[in-house]
Amino acid sequence: MILDSILLYNFKKYKKIKISLGNSLIGIFGNNGAGKSSLFEAVTWSLFGVAQSMEGREGVKQQDLIRDGQEEMGVEIEFSLSGHEYKVARYVNMKRGVKSRLWIDGKLQAQKSREVISRVEEILGVNAKGFVSSSFIRQKELDLITSAIASERKRLINRLFNLRVYEKFEEKAKNLKKEKENEHLFIKRQIQEQKNELESLPVKEKELSELKKTVDSIHTLYKNVEAQAATIADSYRLIEAEYRTYSECKSQLELVNKEIESIETTKQEKEKELKEIEQAVNRKKILKPKYTHFLALKEKVSALEERKKLYDAKMNQIQKLETELTLTKKNLKERIAECQKDITDYKREKEELSDSSKKITEIKAKIAQYDQVPSLIEETLDKLDKLKDKETDVIAEKAQHTAKISELNEELKNIQSIGIGAPCPTCKRPLEKSHYDELLSRYTQTFQKKKKPVKNWMPG
Repeated sequence: MILDSILLYNFKKYKKIKISLGNSLIGIFGNNGAGKSSLFEAVTWSLFGVAQSMEGREGVKQQDLIRDGQEEMGVEIEFSLSGHEYKVARYVNMKRGVKSRLWIDGKLQAQKSREVISRVEEILGVNAKGFVSSSFIRQKELDLITSAIASERKRLINRLFNLRVYEKFEEKAKNLKKEKENEHLFIKRQIQEQKNELESLPVKEKELSELKKTVDSIHTLYKNVEAQAATIADSYRLIEAEYRTYSECKSQLELVNKEIESIETTKQEKEKELKEIEQAVNRKKILKPKYTHFLALKEKVSALEERKKLYDAKMNQIQKLETELTLTKKNLKERIAECQKDITDYKREKEELSDSSKKITEIKAKIAQYDQVPSLIEETLDKLDKLKDKETDVIAEKAQHTAKISELNEELKNIQSIGIGAPCPTCKRPLEKSHYDELLSRYTQTFQKKKKPVKNWMPG
């Protein structure tokens, strides 16, 4: 890694400065506190986000790195490595936090702090601690190298140049060597065991011959056992076939038992239905006379309905006649009142105009006209007499109709007493409850419709 330039902005003592470095040996001189170590801290902070003091203090806070009185600082460094040009910029603001960027050969490659640190460690091959240990040596540590004993000098050099990694490699190499030596001893033991086995090979061959005889006898025994197994397998197949037959028979038996149970259930239901039919037949025998009487009553009801229609027609005629008679009587009364008034007026005029023959003649003519009124009254009275005769006939017919309605009411009560199970008067089937209720409701409604009150007719 060759450091090309450093740009500092409000970093510790530096307000703003850019230091360009050439590809040569560079020396930095100055009094204590002039800011020599700050340059190295700026490089470390820019690359890894941490600043390790050159006096041995670690973990310097970022707020301590900002120049007094300022809220923002930043560091940009440029370096080259393996033919590539790198630029790392890191800025921190007291309010907005840290902002980092990484460019490689002029192209932006990372723009998050963690990502930049990870890429820098990947490029340099070390982390922040390794970078500081391998790049910077403190003055006191140089004095110790020359004056310390061998063990301390070794420890100091290992820390300064991060040689602990190589010590780990050395330790791993020693462990690996020990493992290989153990493997070598194990292989040597195996070779010795193989030699011992070769020496005992004739004994093993004899044992092998005996084992072959044993295997032959076992093979013969296996053949016998195999033949027995085949026989057993045949027997098993026969037994399995018989078991399947048994299972099928068992399934068929279960089906037959279910059918028997179903038949028994059907038989019980049919027996129950038969009892109900027998009861219905007995009920029919008991109710047959009532049903015959019901049919006769039904015919009478039909006849009464016809007579009621005639009665209703006659009642309508009577009502019309009553209306006409009332109007005629009203008109006649008004006409008579007018005539009486006119007669009175004419009489008064006659008395007043007795000396005028002309007026008398006119009055006599008018009187002649009104002489016809009594004949009209007589005709109206004749009509009233006829209506009274018709009224008498209607009243008699009303009494007869009321008697028929009473008789029909008794017959309806008889129908109500027939009850459920009896033959239906219309379809002859045994009456169920819904059918019986419907029939009873229909007859009741018919009776209520036929049972209309008959008005008493009185002449006016």
